[in-house]
Amino acid sequence: MSSYSNFNQLRTTELTALRSGFWQPDYILTDGQFEYGKLTRPSFGYKEGEIETAAGTFMLKKASFWGFSLNILLNDEIIGTLKRNIWDNRTDLNLNSGLSAWFVRTPGEGIFTRKTSWMSAEGELVTIKSTFKYSKPFAVTLANPDKQTENLLLLALIGIHLRLMKNARAAAS
Repeated sequence: MSSYSNFNQLRTTELTALRSGFWQPDYILTDGQFEYGKLTRPSFGYKEGEIETAAGTFMLKKASFWGFSLNILLNDEIIGTLKRNIWDNRTDLNLNSGLSAWFVRTPGEGIFTRKTSWMSAEGELVTIKSTFKYSKPFAVTLANPDKQTENLLLLALIGIHLRLMKNARAAAS
């Protein structure tokens, strides 16, 4: 946890997710110089995940066995929920800090786009693009560099987790 740089030190809006490992890869969010966080997924149960940042270790746990919801935990305390709506292909996020956002295909990009975004009432927050490279599978763009908060880093890593879940569902069908 202490090996990650504080998000306030970020001076760019472009980040890259580096893949580390073959069978159970970790995804490390970096700007090329510093590492800001890491997403780890267990070998069994592709819905769950662990996100490590300078702010702490966040856990993504299923809310129930049958549902499409995930709880976001920090120190075994629920700080937010993710709920996937299967009818409009959108995932809603509600954090206890007051942030409400939804994860959708980037508007205006067409049906075959590789970009997905976290949107809020204020507009686009984070954009995640698949790059089809093995060692650098995702490119992350922060929409507003003036409003960079620790939540944007969490949104970026959760977005990568959601993209990986979508890829797993597509491969299984």
